[in-house]
Amino acid sequence: MGEALGVSRQAAQQRWKPPPRKDRLAAVLDAAEAEAHILGHNETDTGHLLIALTSESEEVRVALASLGVTAEAVRAAVEERWAAKTWMPFAVTAGEFPAFGLDSGAVLRRVEEITDEVGGGPDQLLLAILDCHGQPSRPGREALHALGLTTRQAREALMVRLSG
Repeated sequence: MGEALGVSRQAAQQRWKPPPRKDRLAAVLDAAEAEAHILGHNETDTGHLLIALTSESEEVRVALASLGVTAEAVRAAVEERWAAKTWMPFAVTAGEFPAFGLDSGAVLRRVEEITDEVGGGPDQLLLAILDCHGQPSRPGREALHALGLTTRQAREALMVRLSG
């Protein structure tokens, strides 16, 4: 990379900085809304959030892979849950993205609650989907549990990934 820029590799690495964690979280939320829109769904639920996480967040992808869970398996598990869902019969205004549903709202509130615990990034979203006690967080939570993933496993895998 440094050679292409005409500088040493060390200088190139010092100049390149990943986007701030909150910007990456915003990118995941945008991708979730776009996924819902592309699929013609009238709300953005935790399944959309989970699929967006596996496509937008390297940390989450690597953490899940360390537990034997692939992005393809996540998508298949979410789509299986969507197949059983009855979508509400209201249209999304042309040019708008589907609103976040009740399950996503509960998860996003949980993200705010655990910010101090793991920092403000996409990894929080995975933990919140799994760790939203007493709140509706399906189909994302149900898909992850169907794949054999627990909150404790995800937390440990993310902590290893973030510390390394």
